[in-house]
Amino acid sequence: SSATQFCGELSCVVPSSVDSIRVVMEIISPFLKAVFSRSDQRRVELGIEEVLQNAHEHGNLGISFGEKGAACDAGNWEELLAERNAVACKDGKQITVKIDVQGGMFSCTVTDQGGGFNWGEFKKNQIGGDRLHGRGLLYVEQAFDELCFNDIGNSVTLRKQLG
Repeated sequence: SSATQFCGELSCVVPSSVDSIRVVMEIISPFLKAVFSRSDQRRVELGIEEVLQNAHEHGNLGISFGEKGAACDAGNWEELLAERNAVACKDGKQITVKIDVQGGMFSCTVTDQGGGFNWGEFKKNQIGGDRLHGRGLLYVEQAFDELCFNDIGNSVTLRKQLG
């Protein structure tokens, strides 16, 4: 198909915010539509959106898994988010997104300016149960062929074979 012969690259650096994530998704959606079937496109979009949200919340805002759980349980998640958003905005935190399609392979790298996380520990203790959060990366792992973090865990590359 023409999708497997498509080659291209797209990259952007945006302020770390929910609005920026929405804009990035609007920008890359036509790009994804050009290379994926409709069902794969939706799964890939949801996976990328999850990774962008993690880069924002856990990376640039520095909200740990435990903090998010406690805030959700206590009903003050929105307040914590607003408080950390203000700090990240003042500090000029950014998210970098790079998409590359070559040789029938799609890859997307998302990098934040946070301190990273212990992804090896996360993979060992995959979260399940009835938690309202913590399942995003499990979804991402299922939507892509490969998910690779850098050593410190502030950059993730998602790969999926086309066709």
